Amino acid sequence: MPHSRATLLCHTPVPHARARAHTHTHTHTHTHTHYHDADTSLNPLSVPQVLPFLLRRMKEDVLADLPPKIIQDYHCELSPLQVRLYGAFAKSELAKQVQAGGGGSSSSGGGGGGGGSAPQPQRMHIFKALQYLRKVCNHPRLVLTPSHPWHAEVTRELKKEGRSLTDITLSAKVSALRQLLVDCGLDAPSSTTGRDAVVNQHRFLIFAQSKAMLDIIADDLFAAHMPWATYLRLDGSVVADKRQGIVDSFNRDPSIDALLLTTAVGH
Repeated sequence: MPHSRATLLCHTPVPHARARAHTHTHTHTHTHTHYHDADTSLNPLSVPQVLPFLLRRMKEDVLADLPPKIIQDYHCELSPLQVRLYGAFAKSELAKQVQAGGGGSSSSGGGGGGGGSAPQPQRMHIFKALQYLRKVCNHPRLVLTPSHPWHAEVTRELKKEGRSLTDITLSAKVSALRQLLVDCGLDAPSSTTGRDAVVNQHRFLIFAQSKAMLDIIADDLFAAHMPWATYLRLDGSVVADKRQGIVDSFNRDPSIDALLLTTAVGH
């Protein structure tokens, strides 16, 4: 029986977190060719003249035997801590500057936006705001670094509850990811059969937006809660000549449950 492949993408909608699952029935490769901003003066055959003679093979044309790709969006409510961080940022000086469309200096007030005192273009404020909110939606630990004004307070509160910032329930996305993996069969091995006796029918490509988020998935989810899961990892820290080998190993070995990847090169 062929193995199915689930591709899990973590997006950053606001104010809800979302996990997107793409389900495929086998390994495949997408190749995209883009033509843009061509300098036609360098060649007598301009792009518009050549394009009619280029062959473009669509996946649906050459792989008609494959079933359609299934896309499911999982909407999940932010955790109380994520809501708290999100609300505080909405009241921060940086958020007010973005809403007002002004320049000025950024502040690390309640939302922990951070930044210096020198004036910056409005778009820099917008990018900084989006980056902060994206991290909040992924996992509070990405923003609650020791330099964050709430770090000590939140750490004390969690300690009283017997928890820490590594608790996956603090992130709606990581909690949803765990449930998706369990629903797809990546559950604890049976005591009678053992993990080595049966290879899981489903395999997973898990994409995150940064190496820091992959660290959380690897350490706080897999190592802490799903130690039976096997996975490989491919991100910006892997040198270029080693990357294809990781992909080939995952494709060849059905006992590897997941491949962790970042959505941007170098992240």
